[in-house]
Amino acid sequence: DPYVDRSGLEKDNPFGHVIMNLPEQLPSFGMRHLAHEMGHAMFNLADEYVGQQLGFDGRPDLSTWPSCAEDRAEAEAWWGDLVGEVDPMVDVWMDEMDDAGFSMGADAREFFAEQVRVGFVEGGCYGVPGSIRATEDSLMNNSIPVMGLVNRRWAESILDLWEPRPRA
Repeated sequence: DPYVDRSGLEKDNPFGHVIMNLPEQLPSFGMRHLAHEMGHAMFNLADEYVGQQLGFDGRPDLSTWPSCAEDRAEAEAWWGDLVGEVDPMVDVWMDEMDDAGFSMGADAREFFAEQVRVGFVEGGCYGVPGSIRATEDSLMNNSIPVMGLVNRRWAESILDLWEPRPRA
């Protein structure tokens, strides 16, 4: 079958599987990608890239739950209750960076908080005209290691499906 590679996975589905190289020389670089890919694998989170990526410039349908809406009305229905809120993981991340000796300066905390403040950002995922995404940046977009509250709420709803195992 020409549409199946030797692993048995469909070739025409660019999101069907992922093979990642985690370089020994730059493990933090690889770990950022690992967290992003785990967002796809564990919670079915969408790529929130802006603009053309590797020849792929948008989906035929503009909606990708939970953070990429076809238009403002859909975005308001999906995450309107979170507008203006910031994922508290920004503070956790910044505190960890400070404690590890990698302080980014006094203005960095507010800058990154603004990047994940929930709103209605034009040019949804892949920057498709007319579409809306929830934040300027997030773990599923570029380089900030914070999911953003829209993705976080969805991930927590998935995790809430399981009961913790009793401690022995």
